Amino acid sequence: MMLRSVLPLAALIASTAVAQPTGSCDVVYPGGTVACIDYTGSGWDSTSAEADCQAITFPSTWKAGAQCAAEDVVGTCKVVDEGVAFQYVILFYNGDATQLEGTCIGLFGGTWSVLLAVGRCDYTSLFLSAPVCRSYTGEEWTVGSAQGDCAGLSSSPSFVPDVSCNTGLVGTCAIFEGQGLEHLEEYSQGEATVLESGCVNFASGVWTAAPDVNDTVTQEAVDALQSDESVTVTPSGCDRTCAEDLQDAGGAIEFEPAGGEEVLGGVVFYPGMFVDPRAYAVWARRVAEAGYFVSVQAFMGGVAYSDVIRASSVIASRLDISRWAIAGHSQGGSAAAAYADAARDSFDSVEAVALFGAYPDVSNDLTGSGAPRVYMLIGDLDRIVDRAKFYESIARTPQNTAMFELRGGNHAQFGYYGEQDGDLEAEMPHERQTDLMVGATLHMLAHLGLDPLADFLDPIYAPNQSGSRSPKTSKNSKKSHFLDPLSAPDQSGRVSGKKSKTNKKSNFLDPISAPHQSSKGRGEKSKTNKKRRSGGLQYDASLLCPKMQAHIAGFSEQDLDPDTDIESVSASTLSQIVSARPTLDAAPFEVRVIGVQNQVSNPTDITAPAIFDGETWCKMKSQESFVQQYGFTPESQEGSCAEVNAMIFQEALAVVDVDSSSDEEGIDIAFIADLELGTGSQWVSQDVELSNVADGKYTLAASKLFTPVFIPNVPAEFLGTYYCKVWTVEKAVQFIKSVVPESSGRSKSKRGGKA
Repeated sequence: MMLRSVLPLAALIASTAVAQPTGSCDVVYPGGTVACIDYTGSGWDSTSAEADCQAITFPSTWKAGAQCAAEDVVGTCKVVDEGVAFQYVILFYNGDATQLEGTCIGLFGGTWSVLLAVGRCDYTSLFLSAPVCRSYTGEEWTVGSAQGDCAGLSSSPSFVPDVSCNTGLVGTCAIFEGQGLEHLEEYSQGEATVLESGCVNFASGVWTAAPDVNDTVTQEAVDALQSDESVTVTPSGCDRTCAEDLQDAGGAIEFEPAGGEEVLGGVVFYPGMFVDPRAYAVWARRVAEAGYFVSVQAFMGGVAYSDVIRASSVIASRLDISRWAIAGHSQGGSAAAAYADAARDSFDSVEAVALFGAYPDVSNDLTGSGAPRVYMLIGDLDRIVDRAKFYESIARTPQNTAMFELRGGNHAQFGYYGEQDGDLEAEMPHERQTDLMVGATLHMLAHLGLDPLADFLDPIYAPNQSGSRSPKTSKNSKKSHFLDPLSAPDQSGRVSGKKSKTNKKSNFLDPISAPHQSSKGRGEKSKTNKKRRSGGLQYDASLLCPKMQAHIAGFSEQDLDPDTDIESVSASTLSQIVSARPTLDAAPFEVRVIGVQNQVSNPTDITAPAIFDGETWCKMKSQESFVQQYGFTPESQEGSCAEVNAMIFQEALAVVDVDSSSDEEGIDIAFIADLELGTGSQWVSQDVELSNVADGKYTLAASKLFTPVFIPNVPAEFLGTYYCKVWTVEKAVQFIKSVVPESSGRSKSKRGGKA
């Protein structure tokens, strides 16, 4: 029974009545497939059946003494693989009947029965001159009355009792001839518009058109399935019928660099349960464009667990590729992890695993000798995955596992198959989530062949004894702080290296969250250092924006403490950041600022995290607002966004172990005057601007929006604001590592204007 416990099956419906029911188990599987299991065998008792139900890794509910509902059933699967005494019946209430049948027969070895009906009648319609199949679904039909009705439909009808139609459809017509005498006609041939007209106007029925050939994937996926000069797709232009044939045959859709380009490595992909394999074509094409072979598998019934070891045959068929990884989405990800566990140390092992909205099952442990690298991505709006079990599963992965939570991402957007029942609506653009998925994949593939026991985040982060990651800093940077102790820009906007004596707060990077921790909710209020996000170098905007507010207002942290006086609200979407407003409350120093971060993927720098943030947006109050509200005299003049960028850059230098006291040549970057913008829309659209003004010389300009405390006829909530858009430490680290020659070792930076 454990095999069923790890599979996301859909609606399950038991057609076998039990005189004294032991109980039933309601299950909600990924994809919103709702199932019910009736424990019909005589060997089951309430204890064993309940234990089986609770062992299912997806949301399940045990109902003692109850039977599954027999109404609105797509089909049933009767399974006796453990003997008649322990047979069970799976009742499916939604989902594609063909896929469910394949799952029932191919995976469970069960007996499939479709829509409950007294019988079916196959006949040729004289009106349509086309074959029609009629299912007698109404409760008042008997075998005799249905057979009599069938005999009168044409000269050569064929009646089969106790089964219903399951044809290739153009559409269906539900006809009601009286209470309990409903029947459903299915059309496998003919013009849909003509059939619909006949159903509605002639038979007074309800017409349901069959989906078109590409309805299970979006147009983006369809477009990505075409071969061109950069990528060869096999089979090219695969439509829905093609995908179904591949599933029946256990085939695959393969993507490869075109034109004889060198193949750098290979990745086998297992789709989510019941998800059309074509839905991952956008991701697969982009990985292939980077030089890798990608094989997206198609499984019988759409269930990867029906053939977990499939990747072995793929690897064996491509002896020209020596480095392999495996990836998967949802249930396919769990199956991919199962393969990685089973195949370790064998000729067909994989060096890395990417799990998208997925986690290793309890029966799979990816730690220990021969363990692959593991990348785990989950959207913070994913409500298909059991999040508690997701985070628990990290203990079954290597210490150097990279776990990333995508702000605004959900479950369905790891593929291109549309919305998914039970999932939350994504607040991240679909193409952005794909960017992050691709970036993490390419980052993973770039590590193939490297020592799997070496932490891939080094030299930026190294695992401590607890398995979480803490910053690696040089001796000179151990007391590096975010505000006063950092270098302040001189009049030219360059970093001067001068340190302040006033601040002795904790290091700016200290509250960065460890990758084995989960974040708290979206958009919730939090005091600085109270709310942490998961994944690599990521940190929450609630850390940066309050400190930035203190600097902009001209107060030291002793007088305006970001930990206690400033509250940060972390916006997660563009609409939230646009609509939110910073405030100053009546009580002294009760400040509310708004922050948001943008994530970027990192496919190139394999010494940095796969995913990290690119920009931080902070909406704050101006120094003038503080003076007007509280009547206090600030300690220094109003800060600037450029100064904050300089401070962030200093933190990045500390992270990559750059010694700012050296006189050797380093990175030449000037933090020039802010880009002062006139409207909120301009500020939102203007990126932090990096310019290469000469060979090896750069300028960085932050985006700023400032409003005075009084403008006639303008509401107060829009006045006295100071908005900054700056880099994150992660982005600065990426920049530093991209411009420092690898052969020169650690970069050194000059005092007096060079960072």
